[in-house]
Amino acid sequence: MLPPVASDRARFGADVSSSRYPSLLKPANDGVFDQVYRSEQPRLKRYFDWKAGPEASQDLVQDVFAKALAGRQADRLENPAGYLWRIAQNLVVDTIRKRRRQPAQVEFDETLHSQVIFDQSILLEACELQGLYERALASLPARTREIFLMHRVDECTYQEIAQAVGITCAGVEYHMSKALVHLATRLGVER
Repeated sequence: MLPPVASDRARFGADVSSSRYPSLLKPANDGVFDQVYRSEQPRLKRYFDWKAGPEASQDLVQDVFAKALAGRQADRLENPAGYLWRIAQNLVVDTIRKRRRQPAQVEFDETLHSQVIFDQSILLEACELQGLYERALASLPARTREIFLMHRVDECTYQEIAQAVGITCAGVEYHMSKALVHLATRLGVER
């Protein structure tokens, strides 16, 4: 006879002796949970990957089977797979509740979270670029400028612009490409 750890490993396909419930695990008499484990483990893993995240999924799968085997009615179940899925759903709800109670933890990165003190030269460059952009925009034909601003500032779709201006979507695409090429040329952006 194998020692308890080795037999558990053979029955469940994993080392469950180090699980949170080692004293509660007892082998099932008829091997039903062995079949259920083999058939439901991959599906449970995908379910937990989706619901709780891949970092927690394997532990949750182990918890499902540990809780199922710890239950007193494990020998009398008519639908062991359904029982496992009910446990899985309850574990997901518990996991989500725990996450909501815990405050979000964000690592402090000094380069990202410290106050940025702007250098005057950066501000001057930004002002010059803004002026250059505004002059380039003003030099566009009126209709092209209007279509460009409707799309980029007002966030209208090409179809909405086409209906408002009275042209086709292809016409809107023409004006947008014309505006983008013009602005790139005037701003010195390589395309």
